[in-house]
Amino acid sequence: MAYIRGDREKGKQVKRIKAHSLFKVWSPDEVAECLSIGSDLYAKIWNELVPLYANKPRSEVPDDFGSRNLSKWWSKFSDEEKLALNEAAKKYDEEWKNSLQDPLAM
Repeated sequence: MAYIRGDREKGKQVKRIKAHSLFKVWSPDEVAECLSIGSDLYAKIWNELVPLYANKPRSEVPDDFGSRNLSKWWSKFSDEEKLALNEAAKKYDEEWKNSLQDPLAM
């Protein structure tokens, strides 16, 4: 799988699920609204993650993406949720790339 990497932890091999690159720039609310994710993940993002940063100052400066992107909150998700999010991001990525070949397809 493309988004799993192996790490050594206390002498045993463990698998960690790495966030899709899209989540380095998209905020949790953008992910919830723009990706096809299940209703449970949608609710988790809006009810648990968005309140964590909603009252902080907002900026469109790229350096500020690090404080608001979904990958910052990655540890809040279970492995199953991480895989579902990565799958949704991968599907979005593929649809976007296909739309570049046929702009009327999306």
